[in-house]
Amino acid sequence: ASQGDVLEEGTVLAGARLQSLTNLLSPVSQPAADLQLLTVSEVPPSLAAGEVDGAVVYFTKAVTTVCHAVYRLVADNPDAVGERIEEYLQSDSDESLPSFIQAIGGAALPVTPRFIDGGVEYFSASEAAQLDAAWDLAGDGSVTHAMGLSAEDDEAAQAVTGQQTQKIIQSLGSAVPEDDFRYRSIAASRLKPCAKASILLAALQCNEVYLFRAQTRSADTLVEELVKFIGDSGLTSEILKPGSSEQPSSVSTLGRVAFHRNSSDFEKASRNQFHINWQSQLAGNPAASVKGHFIAVARSGASEAETAGNRELAQKQAQALRALMGVSTPVPVAVTNNPEVDFPGDCPVITLLVVPTAIRVGITQGFMVMPQSTQPEGGRRGGRGRQPALNMALAESVRYDVNNAVVRDEAFEAALQRLAAADQPVTKLELVALEGAADDASVARAESLLAALREAGAAEEGAAVVVRKPDARETREIIRSGFSLNRGIVLR
Repeated sequence: ASQGDVLEEGTVLAGARLQSLTNLLSPVSQPAADLQLLTVSEVPPSLAAGEVDGAVVYFTKAVTTVCHAVYRLVADNPDAVGERIEEYLQSDSDESLPSFIQAIGGAALPVTPRFIDGGVEYFSASEAAQLDAAWDLAGDGSVTHAMGLSAEDDEAAQAVTGQQTQKIIQSLGSAVPEDDFRYRSIAASRLKPCAKASILLAALQCNEVYLFRAQTRSADTLVEELVKFIGDSGLTSEILKPGSSEQPSSVSTLGRVAFHRNSSDFEKASRNQFHINWQSQLAGNPAASVKGHFIAVARSGASEAETAGNRELAQKQAQALRALMGVSTPVPVAVTNNPEVDFPGDCPVITLLVVPTAIRVGITQGFMVMPQSTQPEGGRRGGRGRQPALNMALAESVRYDVNNAVVRDEAFEAALQRLAAADQPVTKLELVALEGAADDASVARAESLLAALREAGAAEEGAAVVVRKPDARETREIIRSGFSLNRGIVLR
């Protein structure tokens, strides 16, 4: 309704102003579908507002609404969480739902949407946007499991509650499979503060991260060898177990980090804790000073497509870890673990940070004699049929110069004489190589060592160098050694 000079502007401009104001208010007060906008040329005396040019009056009708509480949970074992919720619902406890959710690690969203009673339409058009913003702020990823709750007995009313929960899930940009959605009845006294509630769960999956240090002349070759081994033979729990003073290992754990299921998005708390642990590992050194390679190891799937999907996800998670850790690395490599061996651990993905260290060439270059069983051949004890007892002093003293000749220093000579005095002459020197073949330098070193053994009377004259692949135990130790035991020597 207009008055005064603005009456001369006409009804078209007055109608446009009214429509503009209505559009501005619609996000907080949704207009009715049959809304009529009218312009009149006289302000009724009861609406007169002093020296203004007019008045706008909106007529509303009462609408009954119902509030719907939303609770959020994250878990790496949704089934176990579901069982705890079922136990709570079936118990005689008078604990309220908000208190129970908090006890199992969840929380209520700060936004409580309102629905028009008896339907699945939000009371306000802004409800969906507010829900989505609150969920994004929590950083909980996609909803994977959901439960709608109310105290209603009527099946039709229960169905509406379930549909409202589905509406909330859609507002968050998620979709929950039918098998992972439930409706349950709950006592009204537990449903504070709203008459309806939705429990939304975002499933997590863990990623176990290991540091793999290895001496190598070529980082690219090391990564290629490791990837080939993982695909052909497979990582095992034995390979990844922590080392000890008696059995050192090049593999150490950096801990596990949680991602939202089937994504490369970190769960916020887990991400922060992993980052703190990594900074502790760096001990003040800049992350960019770590030069390494990420290898993402995925489980095999039930089909080729699933296996490829697992591998792609593992690579994306490794890329996220690379960014989080700030390590200078090439693009992560992904490989499927040999499906014929049990996947180590309970995480669906294992990430290796391979950090190569340079081998010092020359007289200081070490060469290890691989430990072996001293069980007598054929079960006999004593006599010449027994395998040579390993002299660890010999293993620790074997070194080669730049010409691949054994260094005949005092420590080596002393260890050699002790081996000769044991009266267990070597009949064969086995050069153990993962690839089943050895390079010329490795063979030359083995020949030089065997010549020194013969000269000291610690090897038979007919003893020879034989190249072979390692057995399962030797393979495990080669990998755990960071490949330093590859092309190692076993005395027979």
